[in-house]
Amino acid sequence: MSGPSKLFSSHFRPLVGHDAGVLGVLTLGTFLTFAQFAYVAILNLPSQVTIADGYPRLKPRVVPIRRWMVQVVLFLGVSLSEWAPET
Repeated sequence: MSGPSKLFSSHFRPLVGHDAGVLGVLTLGTFLTFAQFAYVAILNLPSQVTIADGYPRLKPRVVPIRRWMVQVVLFLGVSLSEWAPET
């Protein structure tokens, strides 16, 4: 194996815990989902945070936080469950 396939096989091999049935398997898909969330969060940080008195503060919300949190949790759950190993 050489080239890109060797790079992916050596760096993104699934990491298996002591008991794969309990701990699950961490795959490239889980990493990509996390990377997408981190990327979007970092890009949107300036529009959500202001610096007042030398400290970062959240700007006033337009959408109630509970509605937003429910949508984020549901989206994250569905995204991660797509990569769950089948039993």
